[in-house]
Amino acid sequence: MIRKNLVLLTKGYPFGFSEASFLDEEIKIMLENHNIILSVAINGGERRSERSYKGESLVYQPNNVVSLGLKFKFYIKIVLPFLLNIFPKFMVNKTSSQNIKHVLSQLLKYLDMAIYLERIRGSRRVDYFYSYWLDHWNMAACFHKILFKTEVQVISRAHRFELVKETSKLGFFPFHPIQFKCSDKIVFISTTLRDHYLSLYPAFEDKMLFHPLGVKNGVKELNGNDSPEGSEYRVVCISDIKPIKNLELVAKALRGTGLKISWFHFGASKDNDILLNMLRGSSVSYHNMGFWENEKLQEFLQNSFFHFLINTSRSEGVPVSMMEAISCGIPIVATNVGGVNELVCDETGILVEGDIDSSALTEVIK
Repeated sequence: MIRKNLVLLTKGYPFGFSEASFLDEEIKIMLENHNIILSVAINGGERRSERSYKGESLVYQPNNVVSLGLKFKFYIKIVLPFLLNIFPKFMVNKTSSQNIKHVLSQLLKYLDMAIYLERIRGSRRVDYFYSYWLDHWNMAACFHKILFKTEVQVISRAHRFELVKETSKLGFFPFHPIQFKCSDKIVFISTTLRDHYLSLYPAFEDKMLFHPLGVKNGVKELNGNDSPEGSEYRVVCISDIKPIKNLELVAKALRGTGLKISWFHFGASKDNDILLNMLRGSSVSYHNMGFWENEKLQEFLQNSFFHFLINTSRSEGVPVSMMEAISCGIPIVATNVGGVNELVCDETGILVEGDIDSSALTEVIK
């Protein structure tokens, strides 16, 4: 079998922590069948030595030099059809002039990124452009395909935030028609998301695949950490503190049990004081652990005892934090949103309604 050459397009991998929890394992599998000849990140920083990918990696540098011929082709083949298609949606959604300007500026950004990809293709044999997200790099690769008419295939992962309209400031995704038409394969992490987009773009069914993410923490046999002595219960939560994560519901529900509980929270925590104030005077002790890099967090989960992980988010894809907890033998209590029901079942925890109130959640916890 002839091994294909793949260029991996990321937000920040292998620099920093971005995408590491996903890609470190996936790259090991990709390398069994393909040559990853290069990775290109939008954001740079310190190259992390522990990353699985050890090959050449670049950080995208804007060029902003476009020939008149390419500009003409860009406006005729991409900009004009895009505007004719999108302006009715702008009108229906009452899109502000500022947001319209932002969308148009994105088109120019993707043109520059497409030219960057062509420079890469001109110096190497490339069979696949693989974007780990269905956003900037995927659009750049689609533009590259339209403008340069190459045989390079465009493949992209599709996660929650590039697909669920609540995550878009516009209330819709203006570039999706181009992405679904020009990509060769779009690989969804969730059957829920894939089924939704099959209903929107049935003509592209053969392009839409489902292939789940996963974790492999190296534990061949769970060590069966015993519950600490005493009457204290231990709960863990892994998420940023922001409205969509609905952590105030967790605080109310835990407080309502009247039980002695240690709540360990991992994640960005700008609004940490809100949770502290809600739990003051209760039997719940709140431990703000802050952000931990993935390797350190997985090691902590493997070597600690928790009665369950709780997630009450209003919107999710298929959370890797839940996969990691399950792989360590930690049950889950979670709201039935997005693709959570693809992870949480009778064997792995308890699924609750997405709009559950604190008193009902208290009973579930007890």
